[in-house]
Amino acid sequence: MLTMHFAGSGTDISGLLLLALGAIAGLLSGFFGIGGGWVITPALNFLGMPMSYAVGTGLAFIFGTSLISVFRHRRHGNISVRIGVSLAVAMLAGIHVGKMMVLGMENQGMADSVLRALYMLFLFTLGGFMIWEFLHGPGRADHGDGRLGAWVRRMQWRPTLRLSSGEAARVSLWPVLGIGLFTGLFSGMLGLGGGVLIVPTLIYLFGLSPVMAVGTSLFCILLSSPVGVTTYAVSHRVEFWAAGVMVAGAVVGAPIGVAATKWVKGGHLKALYGGIQVLGGVAVGLKEFGYGTAAFTLLLAAAGGMAICVLALAWQARRRAARSAARAP
Repeated sequence: MLTMHFAGSGTDISGLLLLALGAIAGLLSGFFGIGGGWVITPALNFLGMPMSYAVGTGLAFIFGTSLISVFRHRRHGNISVRIGVSLAVAMLAGIHVGKMMVLGMENQGMADSVLRALYMLFLFTLGGFMIWEFLHGPGRADHGDGRLGAWVRRMQWRPTLRLSSGEAARVSLWPVLGIGLFTGLFSGMLGLGGGVLIVPTLIYLFGLSPVMAVGTSLFCILLSSPVGVTTYAVSHRVEFWAAGVMVAGAVVGAPIGVAATKWVKGGHLKALYGGIQVLGGVAVGLKEFGYGTAAFTLLLAAAGGMAICVLALAWQARRRAARSAARAP
């Protein structure tokens, strides 16, 4: 596939490169439940798209990948529908506000630098916390064991929501709506889809298992991302052909990522999740300081490396399960 020209953003990008990006981001999206925006949005910006176009096109890609992955997770019973719908409704208002802030910064010529700085701060903070928790928390439960999480679950202000169909635990609707609003703001500003906030929130505050958090996050993104795409499309900030090519790649990658969640559990999931965010933050920092080629290379290597890691861990876990089954009487 030859180089594709996108007139709106004035960008020329290889179609094969877009296809590969979509496949890698799709695999990671299906596995981590983060929509793939942490890969796509910075990568498009590194390849020459203005940040507002990268955010809008990233949101369009996120909608496509979440659509693919949600059906797979639903089949495995990995979705809390009530939590997902509540988060998505609250995200809609935040997405609109975030989009207005991006366009305002773009009019003042400061969108790229400010959004990159926010990307770095956010990815370093969240990724660093999850790695620290994994390294310094031996013997702790995999989810929902902190003081803040226990306090949130004790907050039974009505109305309340049941966490999932398989358990009786309930949480108040109000913290769910507050987190959804805050997540929508970041989604509208950074084109992240919201999964980078939703997944750890569902794990650490609401006590969902990592696999259930991934599926619920993707379901929430599926419901909320069309609004984000529409708000950017109205302002002509979405390159739909670029998003379509990347979604075609995700058609291959996303189901593989979803299947891998069956085999890779708990601690490995959290450690990998934190690691990809820290590397993404480093890449964004390199771009901000003028090292665009190095930034793109690191981002692609990090995403590709993590995809290989996911596949390797899933393969090893599957082999162990097969050996155990063979030894069983």
